[in-house]
Amino acid sequence: MLASPQGDYEVIISSILMGIAALGAALMGAKYGFGPVPADYHAQIVEKDGAPPGTHLLLVLTALYRTLAGALFAVAILVAALALGPIRAGEVWAVLLAAVAGLCVAVPAALVPLRVERATGVGTPWKIGVLSGVLILAGLIAAFL
Repeated sequence: MLASPQGDYEVIISSILMGIAALGAALMGAKYGFGPVPADYHAQIVEKDGAPPGTHLLLVLTALYRTLAGALFAVAILVAALALGPIRAGEVWAVLLAAVAGLCVAVPAALVPLRVERATGVGTPWKIGVLSGVLILAGLIAAFL
């Protein structure tokens, strides 16, 4: 258990930080689940080849976007459920599980778009991945203060 003699403010802070990260994952899931295909920055990258995206590329991108959205929603639900229940109750395993699940999304969400941005010069949302990772790590650290 994560409770301390001073009270349980640590688990409250951890739950809040993990909850914010979960909300961010859900919002990104909504963007890729219900947003336009291609996303603005993807369209800019594809147009660098001198042609608009063809029908087959749009089909592939749509499939990838919607699959990514499902994965983001799944991680958001998992982290939110852990934050509202077992993390709030001070369960160590829940904090660790939320951190692992969150970082499995946040790390590639930061590194891959950053690599694409550097290669193409087109702005990508890599900072969202960094922010998500920072929230998850802060939630992990807060739980053990």
